[in-house]
Amino acid sequence: MKIATCRNCKPFETNVKRSESPHLLVEQIRVYYGMDAEGCKVATLQCSNPTAKDILIEWYGPRDTSLGTTGPVKHTEKVIALITCNQNSEWIFTEGGRTDIIQSATCEYII
Repeated sequence: MKIATCRNCKPFETNVKRSESPHLLVEQIRVYYGMDAEGCKVATLQCSNPTAKDILIEWYGPRDTSLGTTGPVKHTEKVIALITCNQNSEWIFTEGGRTDIIQSATCEYII
């Protein structure tokens, strides 16, 4: 039963601009879908910008609440993250021992 439902996540929403800071720019996130060893849908998110000083992915949950960031990655042009479809057909992200249900993400960078 887990396998059937963990394959049904909808395409992941990205590139939603939530910050109005003039110093924070939004870069397109590329999403690559696949399956993990248990047959569940996964998505690799990648964003890069050759002029970025710091780059990060910010995660959003229900009602557009910020759940934190992956990064910022200092002095680099790329950030990569992996999300997984769970048994409730929800996208989840695990980092630092914490797992959150996520609904969207944005890639932000400073030049």
